Amino acid sequence: IKHQLGRISIYLPPAEEAFSVYDHPQVFLFRKTADYSRQRVEEILGRVNLDQVVWQKPTEATLAPTALMLTAEEAQVQQTGGTWRDIFDPGDWLNRSPLLAVLVWWMLVQALGLVAFPLLFVAAPGLRDRGWPLAKTLGLLLLATAVWLAASLKWLPYSRPVILGALSLLTLVGAGLAWHQRVELVTWIRHQRRNILVAELLFSGMFLAFLLVRYGNPDLWHPVMGGERPMDLAYLNAVIKSTHFPPYDPWFAGGYMNYYYFGFVIVGTPVKLLGLLPDIAYNLILPTFFALTGVGAYSVAYNLARKRAGEASVTLCPSRCLAGLTAAAFVAVLGNLAEIQVIAKGLHDLGSRNFHFQSTIPGLEPLVTALRGLGMALIGGQAMPWRPEWPYWNPSRAIPHPAGEAPPITEFPFFTFLYSDLHAHLLVLPLTLLALALFANWVLDHDFWPLHVRASALRRRRWFAALLNLGLAGLVIGALRPTNTWDYVTYLALIPLVLSIGFFVHQVGTQAVRRDMALIRRWVAAAGGRFALVAGLSHALFLPYVTHYATASTGFELWKGSRTPLWAYLVVYGLFLFPILTWLTLESRAWLTRRRWRQSPLLPALLVALACLTLFAALTGYQVALIVLPAGLMSLGVLFRHDARPAERLVALLTGTALALTLWVEIAVLNRGDVGRMNTVFKFYLQAWVMLGISAALCLTWLARRPERTRNTPVARTWALILGLLIFLAALYPIFATRAKIHDRWDRAVGPGLDGLAWMQRIEDLQYGPSAPDGRRYPLQWEYDALMWMRQNITGSPVVIEGAQAPPYRSLRSRVATYTGLPIVIGYDWHQRQQRSFLQVDLVGRRVSDVNLFYETPDPWLAKRILDRYDVRYVYLGELERITYDPAGAAKFDQMVQQGLLRPVYTNPGVTIYEVAP
Repeated sequence: IKHQLGRISIYLPPAEEAFSVYDHPQVFLFRKTADYSRQRVEEILGRVNLDQVVWQKPTEATLAPTALMLTAEEAQVQQTGGTWRDIFDPGDWLNRSPLLAVLVWWMLVQALGLVAFPLLFVAAPGLRDRGWPLAKTLGLLLLATAVWLAASLKWLPYSRPVILGALSLLTLVGAGLAWHQRVELVTWIRHQRRNILVAELLFSGMFLAFLLVRYGNPDLWHPVMGGERPMDLAYLNAVIKSTHFPPYDPWFAGGYMNYYYFGFVIVGTPVKLLGLLPDIAYNLILPTFFALTGVGAYSVAYNLARKRAGEASVTLCPSRCLAGLTAAAFVAVLGNLAEIQVIAKGLHDLGSRNFHFQSTIPGLEPLVTALRGLGMALIGGQAMPWRPEWPYWNPSRAIPHPAGEAPPITEFPFFTFLYSDLHAHLLVLPLTLLALALFANWVLDHDFWPLHVRASALRRRRWFAALLNLGLAGLVIGALRPTNTWDYVTYLALIPLVLSIGFFVHQVGTQAVRRDMALIRRWVAAAGGRFALVAGLSHALFLPYVTHYATASTGFELWKGSRTPLWAYLVVYGLFLFPILTWLTLESRAWLTRRRWRQSPLLPALLVALACLTLFAALTGYQVALIVLPAGLMSLGVLFRHDARPAERLVALLTGTALALTLWVEIAVLNRGDVGRMNTVFKFYLQAWVMLGISAALCLTWLARRPERTRNTPVARTWALILGLLIFLAALYPIFATRAKIHDRWDRAVGPGLDGLAWMQRIEDLQYGPSAPDGRRYPLQWEYDALMWMRQNITGSPVVIEGAQAPPYRSLRSRVATYTGLPIVIGYDWHQRQQRSFLQVDLVGRRVSDVNLFYETPDPWLAKRILDRYDVRYVYLGELERITYDPAGAAKFDQMVQQGLLRPVYTNPGVTIYEVAP
């Protein structure tokens, strides 16, 4: 046999007496013996459930040897644990009193911040606020990581006693560090009490403001704009109920989550500790992370807004606090400039009712019509003719796209929080800002590079602080990977660049950098060693996640679809680009006017080459390059200028990185797993938004500190007017979108509150099953009662089967897994296809077919075979299943009860729940 042909047949005999007649490292041939028995072969192979065979390529088997399925032992542990009534008590005071729940939750977050702050106080001496506003984020991360590691390594279960133990240990560590440096700590608090007060007022104010938004609309589902909150709630419930990690997949029974799920561990750990119902906790998590994002941006900008000697402290910018507050507003509160387009269209549509105006003057017709619509809205009190979601939804799709191409998502943080999908890109935002603050410490703290210190005691202290800083950086950067992997790549790549800035600022100073081998060796040893330590820790700490995660994507490929026009790019980032480009232009002009640069022959050649490259890119469809390439070159100029401040260098690096990301999505797209370039754009656009928001706030601060004579000119006044207009346009989004989101409810008569499932108790659902084309309504109260019964009466986390074929994508399907966390045979098939897309076999399609066959078939024994195939313990038969499937299939359930295959354990007018007989 020539094995070079590429096809090799391997025969494994059932008899142990068979012997090899040919041996090769990859090929084995066997000869039949006299003891061979066909009956014996059939008997052995008959024990194998061929319905569950999964064919894997070698690469697939390497990525996921278990095909993303739990082992039998792991599945047994997960199904045995996670009893809902043991974790959550609906009669508990926290779950009965929303005010008490808010107060206790806020106190827990504050306590975690106090526990974690001593670590940041030691690790980040280069930050003027010592990371106080970021301590709450670090506290949540430390607690979650400790219990996650213990549960991932199977040392301890993920339980409330273990969480309490981890919290106690962290408290002892924090208290020990605080006591060791108590004198310095008390002195710092006395000097920084105003900044502490501002940071706490900012956090509490943002928390309460967004809590009111959630109080106005706490619903965790909507028939049109339900979003993907069902997936988020299902995953949150499953994470909380899991005994070990990776958590079981509630939408794919027997499997585990092949998803960046760590954000659910971060928020689920305090929820599990308090025993707070997820339906309520969901509406506390969103305000908390909104506030953490705001104070994170505040801290980064506050620490970087240092004054240069000789700079004026003008009325416009009296302190660092204003720079921090501006950054918090830019990053977390303001929107893009697209809201005015929504308003203008609404006014035009309103004004065009029974009115037709024509003019040859460009732009006059829509202006007159819109003004008429404005009068009708303000004076006539007529409602705007738009769908309820347009004010908060449309600006997130600001980039035009041709028909048939998926729209790129131009998401920004306030939309993310307002839309309220508890997705990975939301949960990662505070972590990215914590990472940026640690980066700022590297370039601001001279003691982070303690090579020059000779006193042994002081040297040891500074080395300890530097190592603690690097350890926390490894933890934070590593946590980005299982929280939102897209951010991990970007921030890991930033580490060596930021370290290099810090090294050359503090070890070389303003001296000219010579081609000195000794200097290069010091650079490699200092910056390279620190990078290796952070990168190694980031990988090692989260190795249990890495070993279980598998993806079909192998990188990026060239994007061949439509690209972003320049006007749309300015609609998204215009507010940030205006102060950034102004500051870069002024800095570049001052740099270029120096004598030695005016006389350099390289400068004209460089500018001509840049102009040609930019023009070529724009003419070939990359209009974004008209801004990115010139601004990127100016950022490089600031970055390498010998007299630039450390903060300026870091801002130049962040600006250049953000601009490069926005150009990258015009060139490349994720090669597998994306829809068009939808996710590639919004994942990188969110990263760019955070970096540009902080950079814009700092550039605005530095521009305000320029000499008085440069600020009282007609050009400066015009510039300020344009800036004010841009801020006004960006502020339209939180004003109009928030109101629209609060009012966009399925039934506004439900009233405000914090219970995310209150809507289910009074609404009738309209389903769209093929067997009920006229639309059939039924009270969701039946569903609610059944789900609450399952929460309180089912022990462990057994498998449940519910309908899979159904109503539209964003429908009430998979409600058992979503609202109880119990694993079902198959949930939203699109999500599961994404998570398991690298497998050659369509496991998801197979399960959907099996579930549909289970509810359709009149044969009770075929139905029993399907139940056995997936180890189903409970059968859920609700109105959705009755509407969706052939009524003949429902008749078999009575037969299965009579034959002892099923036992009814719960029933109401709309739902029956059966337990499968052993």
